[in-house]
Amino acid sequence: LRGEPVDHVPVSFWRHFRDENGRPPMGKESAQYHLKFYQETGMDFIKIMYDGFTAPFEFQNIRTVPELVKAVADGPREKYSQDLYERAAWTSELLKDEAVTYFNLFSSFMLLRKIGDDVLAELLRQDKKSVLLALQEITSTLCRVEERILTQTGCLGLFVCFQGAEEARFSDEEYDEIVRPADLQILETANRYSQYNIAHFCAWDGNKNVLSRWRGYPAGTVNWAAYIDGLSLAQGKAYFGSRSVLGGFDNRVGSLLYLGTKEEIQQEARRLAAEYRREQGGLEGLILGADCSILPPFELERFRWVREAMWED
Repeated sequence: LRGEPVDHVPVSFWRHFRDENGRPPMGKESAQYHLKFYQETGMDFIKIMYDGFTAPFEFQNIRTVPELVKAVADGPREKYSQDLYERAAWTSELLKDEAVTYFNLFSSFMLLRKIGDDVLAELLRQDKKSVLLALQEITSTLCRVEERILTQTGCLGLFVCFQGAEEARFSDEEYDEIVRPADLQILETANRYSQYNIAHFCAWDGNKNVLSRWRGYPAGTVNWAAYIDGLSLAQGKAYFGSRSVLGGFDNRVGSLLYLGTKEEIQQEARRLAAEYRREQGGLEGLILGADCSILPPFELERFRWVREAMWED
């Protein structure tokens, strides 16, 4: 994470969890799922998933700006914050002698999007100022959660997910006004309590992003959709200012990680490492993983194959 020499290239993948009824496990059961996942894969760090959480406001059936403002003002912020904190604390406690943990936090813009993209676009057109005030309220809630998680749970850092930079969504000027200020506030708050935060630049639903909008986001490590956004790990290392980089594998169903043989997957892991070494002159600052989360069902031994390839080398 600091870009210093290590004994092997670290590996971390993450997946969504579902119980026997197809629902995301909640409460302490979720922590047990994360522990079991670590025991079965041996990942170099564990990302504590956001599965099952929604937002600090009731976002269903919002159609007007006053409805949005009221929903955010009256939202269950304390319960939402406590639930996030408890998952971070319970999971980190179970893994404290085994693995480093990160807590997965969604940006406030991602949470605001839950009202629906078309609805959000219309509300911004009607009354941008009020929508941005509501976004700021959500951001303030997240910043309070960040401080508590990073100072009280044992998580090394936050894995913060960002959206909104899709090519067809906003102009550069709109992005700078609507999305960037809240994103930067979240990262700057996280950085006050940890130097090891990871920024995940999400190619949501396969949509290509304008990566330049995220280029200066202040996180110690960056993760982006190399396959969708067309920027390799080696290229991204230079593009994002020589910070540590995470990723390399396509996470989409039907990709090599899902369908390849052990030999094919390990060959790809070695290829990614070799390409990075050629471009950077070493392997410092490289963490192998995927563009985004892996969807169930998935054979977990496939994660181990990548890790074994890096340990053997």
